[in-house]
Amino acid sequence: MTGCSLYANKITTEFFDPLFIDQKYELGAALFIGWSGASLCIIGGVIFCFSIYDNNKTPRMGYAYNGATSVMSSRAKYHGGENVKTANPSKQFDKNAYV
Repeated sequence: MTGCSLYANKITTEFFDPLFIDQKYELGAALFIGWSGASLCIIGGVIFCFSIYDNNKTPRMGYAYNGATSVMSSRAKYHGGENVKTANPSKQFDKNAYV
């Protein structure tokens, strides 16, 4: 938006300057497209900021992230917490250990 505005300012000052002898330009469609595109970007940014603000006010429903856990620690948590060192080694790594 700044670039389009600076260029439009240059064009209008040269257009209305009676001492400017070179070819004079008028505001074209490219400037208006640039201004409207920049305006849409600003409006989209404002809408995005307000959508983030609304999400922070409402409590999040769903699952909470509890951090990364290994396969063994999650199994011990849900299957009675048997000691991994004393357990049978074949039970430590079954078919779902690396999935």
